[in-house]
Amino acid sequence: METEETGGIAVPLPASPVIEAMRTSPSEIEGPLTPLPALTIIEPNSFSQPSLGLLEELGQIEKPDAQLVDEPYGQQFQNPVMREALKALIDNSISVVEYGNQVLFRYGYGEVLILVEWVVPDEQLLFASQVLLENNYARLLIPVQKWPGYSAYPGPWETQSLMHDLDGQGWTRAHLLPLSLVGFTLDETVEVPSTFAHELHLLTPKPSHYISSLIRHLLQLSIGDSNRARVEKNLGGFISAYVLKNGPANTIICTYLKDPESDEDYQKRVEEGVRFMKTWDWGKIEKRYLAIAERAVRDCRYIDTLTDVHEEQDTH
Repeated sequence: METEETGGIAVPLPASPVIEAMRTSPSEIEGPLTPLPALTIIEPNSFSQPSLGLLEELGQIEKPDAQLVDEPYGQQFQNPVMREALKALIDNSISVVEYGNQVLFRYGYGEVLILVEWVVPDEQLLFASQVLLENNYARLLIPVQKWPGYSAYPGPWETQSLMHDLDGQGWTRAHLLPLSLVGFTLDETVEVPSTFAHELHLLTPKPSHYISSLIRHLLQLSIGDSNRARVEKNLGGFISAYVLKNGPANTIICTYLKDPESDEDYQKRVEEGVRFMKTWDWGKIEKRYLAIAERAVRDCRYIDTLTDVHEEQDTH
């Protein structure tokens, strides 16, 4: 819990009080700074080709210099303030791991970035929030109603994160998530250029750990929970773009209408996707998650049923 005294900032966002930025030195913030580890470089994915760095990690191609790319990749469309916010975190030696829409874009699922999710080590969470405060990105407290552009009511995932208003209107926001919440470690990530600012490098989770993180999150939500929609979309988008190698999200329907895929060809692609997924380094991840992921690849409707939360039935 933060203990510093705060003052209000007028932000036109209902039921979302904010916290005034207070100049604080790193030594006054709990937790040591953890510099970004020197890890393998993975270039951002384009809409038309797989991520070369990830293929290299899986031993599918040889690439003499992972940092050199002849053709520049497209950048994810976003509000320019996101670049400045990310730069402020990196300049303060905060380890930042991309999550959500940034990961989907990297694997070929194109979306405009409105809400950015950044995972940081637990011991750096308060410091990361303070850095954003000092750069005039106000803190947002958990609202009692829905926010613009965000369909779900706050749940455990939201209440454990620290949220900041990046555009002064509460529309473009950064959610800082503690690393312990997502279920992987910094050792289970690789260094990559940002999807929206290639000159800035951050971390991205390895495929096996990202899909396991999404499954774990989904299992913690009951059927009918409004927060499931975001997680189901991220999981389904990841499977579609990276495992099944579908085209860009905005071309799938047009491609199907022009050249419909037979059931036989689709099932062949599913089996190839399952084999591809099994080549990932699953390490110490519970075997249960690979089994769930495989079943979800074979039948996307299974995603809608994933939960470990079962409401007590009324026996009266």
